[in-house]
Parts: sequence; C-alpha cells; structure tokens
Amino acid sequence: MADNERIAIIVNEVKYWKAHKLLPAAQCDFLLALYTNGANITEEQEIFTDNKKRVNLNLIIQGILLILLLPSSFLVLYFTKFQPGLQLGILILFLSFAAWAFGSRRKTKGFIQQLAIVIGLFIVLLLAVFLSDLFFSNQPILQYVIPLNFVGWFMIGRKLRIQYLTITSVFLLFFSIIYFTL
Repeated sequence: MADNERIAIIVNEVKYWKAHKLLPAAQCDFLLALYTNGANITEEQEIFTDNKKRVNLNLIIQGILLILLLPSSFLVLYFTKFQPGLQLGILILFLSFAAWAFGSRRKTKGFIQQLAIVIGLFIVLLLAVFLSDLFFSNQPILQYVIPLNFVGWFMIGRKLRIQYLTITSVFLLFFSIIYFTL
C-alpha cells in the first residue's frame, strides 16, 4: 500500500470521527492539518463557520420565541375569552417551552438560559395568580401567593447562584408585603 493511500484512509477516518463527534473538533482539525500538510484546513473551516452560523440562527430564533412568551401569556390570560382549561393548557405549554430552553442550554450557561429562567418564573407567577383567581376568586389569597412566589425566586436565585434574581426577588418580596399590608 502506498503512502498516499494510507494518508487518504487516515484523512477519511479523521473526517468520520469529526463528523460523528468521536474526537473533539480541535484534535480532528490538528490531525487533518498534520496528514494533509494544511490542504484541508480551508474546507474544514468553512464547514465549521456554516455550523456556527446555523447555531447562531437557532439561538436567535429561540431567544425571540422566549421573549414572545411573556406578552403571549398576558394576551391569552387577559385579552381572550378562552375557557380556563384552555388558558391553563397554553400557559403550561409556554412554561414547558421555557423549561426546555433552559435545559437545552444548561451546559453553555449563556443569555438564552438566563432569559429562559426569567421568562419561566414570570409565567409561573402568572400561572399562580390565574389559578388563585380561578379557584378562590378572592383577593386575600393573592397576598400569600405572590410573596410565596418571590420567595421561590429567591431560593432559585440562591441555588443557581444568580445574583440579579436574588436581589430582584428580595425587592419584589419587600414591595409586595408593603402593598398587601396597606
């Protein structure tokens, strides 16, 4: 077997490893550059930038959808005449999407994950207010539901070490207690 044939077999194997993520991309690029004397570097970089553009487009779409969840939740709850069961189902669907977005970006810990946490917590707040109005239909239960929600925000902020969530929950808890005592 000639050297060129062996090199071609090795290059094809490294490309297979890279495509199926059997080795990290950086190591595969290094091996490809080593065995091809840098001939495949531009081709591999083009594939990498296309994948990066696709990932960025997915992040943008996911972020836009997350941002639209909150106004859509208000729209479903307060500006439509849907049955309460349908409203509850839609809110749970929105909350599920926020939870999925949080879980799918858990390793990256980026902006989408933070946005998913905040939107999800606001939807939980809306859901708690909606359920308390639906089942109890009196104002006194809200003075317990809303502060308890902010206590939950505080606990989540402490557990996930999100400082802005912890600070916000303390302020909102303080203001809600003042509001309901006046």
